[in-house]
Amino acid sequence: MVIGRNTGENVEKNYSITLVEDKLAEKRGVHVVELVPKNGDQLPDPTFDVLQVWIRDEDSVPVQFMYRSKKNEMTFILSFKNVKVNEDLDESIFKFEVPKGVQVITVPEQ
Repeated sequence: MVIGRNTGENVEKNYSITLVEDKLAEKRGVHVVELVPKNGDQLPDPTFDVLQVWIRDEDSVPVQFMYRSKKNEMTFILSFKNVKVNEDLDESIFKFEVPKGVQVITVPEQ
């Protein structure tokens, strides 16, 4: 799991992780995990105060996320439906075609 600005962030070190009781979700075969950033130098300005992830029991697929920020007084809930894992996808859906009238700017490697 990657959370925050740094790829490969140590979740256990930087977040308090709790299994949240949610009887309605559990009846549907889903468990809720809550992550709260720990105070310290590693996370000077976390992007959220609380992150909850609803995880489907049968295949450990996340089906919903809830981000809450006290700083911005905002809560975002993202739900996913019809999640499929390891589906065969046609490679053509990943081919980017530049729209007409768009200027392409190439950033040189550093």
